Amino acid sequence: MELIMNKLSLEEGKKIESKIVDFIREQVKLQKKEGVLIGISGGIDSAVVAALAVKAVGKENVSTLILPDVDSDETTLEDAKLVTDFLELEKVHIEDISPKLEAFGVYSLFPQLYSVTREERQKIILEKKEKLFHQNTDSDIEGLVNYRENKNEELRRIRALWNTKIRLRMAMFYFYAEQHNLLVLGTTNKTEYDIGWFTKYGDGGVDIEPIISLYKTTVFELAKYLNIPDRIIKKKPSGDILPGFYDNEGIGISFEMLDRILLGFDREMKFEDISKELEIDLDIIKNVYSLVESSTYSRKAPVQLELNKER
Repeated sequence: MELIMNKLSLEEGKKIESKIVDFIREQVKLQKKEGVLIGISGGIDSAVVAALAVKAVGKENVSTLILPDVDSDETTLEDAKLVTDFLELEKVHIEDISPKLEAFGVYSLFPQLYSVTREERQKIILEKKEKLFHQNTDSDIEGLVNYRENKNEELRRIRALWNTKIRLRMAMFYFYAEQHNLLVLGTTNKTEYDIGWFTKYGDGGVDIEPIISLYKTTVFELAKYLNIPDRIIKKKPSGDILPGFYDNEGIGISFEMLDRILLGFDREMKFEDISKELEIDLDIIKNVYSLVESSTYSRKAPVQLELNKER
């Protein structure tokens, strides 16, 4: 059984587009909303969701928020505007959320970082990444698992900084959406969802997830089908949380290979068979599975105590 992420044919692209467009349109109607809201980051996932939203409800009913902060890449704003201009969106609100994050105390978690320039901060962060994520391991994937286990005090502060930025953005989305009766659209894809590369109650806290059944490589293919600008498609994926920190580097494996491994898991293949098929070390397969396992509770609703339920 070959683990190949196929190119999208014109027919397949049309089929996926139609299903997602119908889904968005149906949910707007069911939830009695007057339109949709999406956060535009300048990345491929939000661009694809925004393009599909326009097809679903019309550009006049699509509102967007662009929320950079002091750590945002210099290209974030121009790439986000490239997307909104490409889709001819008019309801575009841009706000620097740095003052809100500062008031929250996010930057004070690392005062030494925020007393230097962004360029100097990027260098320090990348050096810290190597030191912190590679404690007792040479693997970025193992490092990410360690990061989630909260065993290191400095890593905990990084988690707090990282996740609070994302959760503040989502709070801003709902602050705006509830004033205008809009449906908040998520942009998490299947790859990110499966390995927990999202923040619970952050980018995972939305009304609907239109592309959550699509692997990242399929999102790239769908972007081509939708004629998303090449600059967005070729851009290195990033959550735009810390300068110089890109998704592939944080995860430690290419999305193409990661998707093929996850496809093997979905097909319930043995780890050894996946390793042989993909010609990669068995430990990489095991480490990816650890990412899936360690993010289990991120994919679950809050655990509920049912006092009246008989055991």
